[in-house]
Amino acid sequence: MPQIHYPPSWTKQFNYSPNFNLVERIWGWLKESVIANRFHANRKELRESIVSFLDYLAQFPEKVLQRIGQIAMSEN
Repeated sequence: MPQIHYPPSWTKQFNYSPNFNLVERIWGWLKESVIANRFHANRKELRESIVSFLDYLAQFPEKVLQRIGQIAMSEN
């Protein structure tokens, strides 16, 4: 069987680093606030909790920036 050679750019894998990915930080905040240690009786309740969290983010963007800043500062 012939061996396939891929360009180096296709084979380079970066380490997973959620600390450098702002979306991962928001996802972690959502999990902490909505999912972790909470019971949702059904998908509808879970969805309502998630939508409520997203509404909060939209209403208070300064909280998002503050939260991201706190995380970034604690990593240094």
